[in-house]
Amino acid sequence: MEKLSSYLNLNSIFLFFFLIVGLIPSFGSIDKIGSQWLYLSIINVCFYLFFDFKSSGFRGLTFLKSNLFISFSFFLFFILISIFSSNNISESIISISRWLIVFITFVSLTYLLASFKDFLSLISFVFLIIVCCELSFIYITYYDIVSIASYKYDYSTFLIGVAGNKNVAASILALKIPFIFYILHKSKNLKFQFFIVLILFFSFYALFLINSRTILLSILICTFLSILYFLFFKKNKMFSWILIPLFSVFIFSINPLNDFSDKSLITNKLSLSESNIAARFDFYNLALNHFFSNPFLGVGIGNWKVDSLQYQNYTMKDYTVSYHVHNDFIELAVETGFFGLISYISIFLASFIYLFKIRDELYSLIIGSSFLIYFIDSNLNFPMSRVSNQIIFALILAILYNLQIRKNEEFS
Repeated sequence: MEKLSSYLNLNSIFLFFFLIVGLIPSFGSIDKIGSQWLYLSIINVCFYLFFDFKSSGFRGLTFLKSNLFISFSFFLFFILISIFSSNNISESIISISRWLIVFITFVSLTYLLASFKDFLSLISFVFLIIVCCELSFIYITYYDIVSIASYKYDYSTFLIGVAGNKNVAASILALKIPFIFYILHKSKNLKFQFFIVLILFFSFYALFLINSRTILLSILICTFLSILYFLFFKKNKMFSWILIPLFSVFIFSINPLNDFSDKSLITNKLSLSESNIAARFDFYNLALNHFFSNPFLGVGIGNWKVDSLQYQNYTMKDYTVSYHVHNDFIELAVETGFFGLISYISIFLASFIYLFKIRDELYSLIIGSSFLIYFIDSNLNFPMSRVSNQIIFALILAILYNLQIRKNEEFS
C-alpha cells in the first residue's frame, strides 16, 4: 500500500468531501437530507469547476458506452417522462433533481477514482475516519443510557448516530464495514491492525445494539457467503475475519450492562416484529395492486406518498401513513411503470456482471459485500431516499467500472 502522504492533493480532498456527506448536519431543518442534498450539489459544481479532466487519463467515450452508464441513463429517461403522469409536479421535480444529483455524482466519482492508482485504500481510510465519527455518536448515547439504566432493545431508537433514525445509522455503518476489512488485510503494522480490529469489533457491537433486522439479516448473509468464499479459496489468513463478529456477539450477550432477561420484553419485541411485517405486506400489496392495474404508466416519480393516501385510508392505524413502500424496486415500479423498474434493475444486473468480471477475489468480496448489503436494504427499506446511502451506491458503481477497466487493460 502506498504511503498516505502521496494522496494529499486536490483529488483526494474532493473524494473526502464527497464521502462525508452523511456527516453534514441539519442546520436547523426538520430533516437533514435537505442540507445534505444541497451540500452534494455544491461539491459536484466545485468538482467540475476545478477538476483537471485532461490529466486524469480517463477515457470518456469508453465510459459513455459502458453498461452502467447506459443503464443509468435509461433509468433517468423513464424517471423524466414519468412526470407527465404526475399529479404533484413539485414532488416529481424534487425526486428527479435528487436522482440527477446521484447520477452526476456517479459520473464525478468515476472520473475521480481514475486519477488514483490505489483508490480502494484511500476510500477505505476515509471510511475509517467516518466510521469513527459515527461510532462516537452511537456510543456517547449508549453511555448516557447505561449510566442510568441497563440497556434494553426499547432504547435502540435513541441510537441514531449521525443519521435521522436507527435503521439509517445501521445501514450506513454496515455498508462501510467491508472497506474497513480491506484496511485490515492490506496493513502490515501490528499496532494498526489491532486498532482496526477494535474498530470492527465496536462496529459489529453497535449493529447488535441498534438491532436493525434488515441490516442484521444482511450481515448474516454476507458472513455465510464469506465462510463459503474462505473455504472455497482457502484464504486462511482472511478466515480469521469471521471471528470478529462472532466475538462481538459473545461479548454482547454476556455484557452486564445489557439486560434482555425480561421475557415480556422479548414477547413485545416479537409482537412488534409481527406488526411491522404485516404493515410491510400492506405497503407491498397496495403498491403492487396499483402497479398491476396500470403497469406501463406510473403515478409519477415521488408521487406514491401522495397517491397512496386514497388506499391507506382503509389500512392506516393511529392516523399513521408511510411515505415509502419500504421496497425501492416496488416503489419505483408504481411510480415510473414497468420500463422504469426494468431500467433500475438493469443497473444492478450490470453491476453484478462487472463484479463477477473483476477477476480479483479480494475486491469481489469487499465490494460485493457492501453492494449486497445495499441490495438487501433496497428490498426491505428505502435507501434511495437517503443521501448517505446514495453516495455509497454511486461510489460502488464508480469502483466497479474503474476496476473492470483496469483489469481489461491488464489482460489486453
